[in-house]
Amino acid sequence: MLVAERSGDQWVGLTWGEARTQVDRIAQGLLDRGVTDRPVLVLSGNSRLHLLVMLAGMAVGAPVVPTSVAYALRSADHAKLRAMAELIEPGLVVAEDLSFAPAVAAVGDGRTVLSRDGDVAGSVSLAEFGADPTSEVDRRCHALRREDVAKILFTSGSTGTPKGVLTTHGMLSANQQQMRQVWPFLGSEPPVLLDWLPWSHTFGGSHDLNMVLVNGGTL
Repeated sequence: MLVAERSGDQWVGLTWGEARTQVDRIAQGLLDRGVTDRPVLVLSGNSRLHLLVMLAGMAVGAPVVPTSVAYALRSADHAKLRAMAELIEPGLVVAEDLSFAPAVAAVGDGRTVLSRDGDVAGSVSLAEFGADPTSEVDRRCHALRREDVAKILFTSGSTGTPKGVLTTHGMLSANQQQMRQVWPFLGSEPPVLLDWLPWSHTFGGSHDLNMVLVNGGTL
């Protein structure tokens, strides 16, 4: 099992194989819609959808921008989200479910919107978005360079407008190599983590999540 999340009183999970199949299909959907040269703005907490979209975007070179849930669900004017969208000009906006509909309305005008079930107005469902992958998905992935941007993580905005911080594929890889040198047991003991840290921060979204991905663990 790669990842499991709570749904009511049940754990709902994705195996590594299931995740790979869905990631490839979403990546092809990004290619088919011509948005791989622009960032993917994610309005969601930690979830299976969030993970699949994140990996698909990074696989074909589209920088992923995970946002703080508070910006979408606790703001009346969504000023911070609007500022972020104006700065990065996303090609795709991803919304987990209907609770994010007001935030989508604030930043999704004229943009492709993907939601889990397609219930957000103007959105495409995850099932409709994906397509059978072509060799272009693998070609794009193999062509990635260390200096290519994997994520744009925004600061809290506590002292002004949130500022985007570029995180490259090389930075993420180097960090995991450092961790393996400090914790060599990761190579033989795949980590199993129960984690709540938000993926809009480096601790949860880069340190912990990537430790599971690199070492074949379970989150």
